Amino acid sequence: LDGFSLGIGGGVGVVVNDYLGFTGSVLLEYNFSRAIQLTLSPGAALDLQRIWPWAREKLLSTWLSLEVGAQRYFNRGVDDWAIYVFSGIQLGI
Repeated sequence: LDGFSLGIGGGVGVVVNDYLGFTGSVLLEYNFSRAIQLTLSPGAALDLQRIWPWAREKLLSTWLSLEVGAQRYFNRGVDDWAIYVFSGIQLGI
C-alpha cells in the first residue's frame, strides 16, 4: 500500500492435542490512498517442547508453524486474491 495506513486485526490459536495447534488471523487495513486490504491467515503449529528436550528445559514455549495467507485489495480494481505460504518459529523466553 502507498502512504500511510491504519488497520485492525486479530488472531487466535487453539491447542488440539499435545503436539498440534491451529492458528488464524484477520487483518483489515485502510490506506489514505483509498485502498482497502483484507488479509486472512489460517495455519497449523507444532509444539516443539514436546519433542525437543532443550526447548522444554530452557524456553517457556516453542512452536513451529506453517501458515497460508490470502490477501485482497478493494477499491483498486483488483478482483483476484494473492495467496502465500510462510513458516515461522515462536520462542517464548
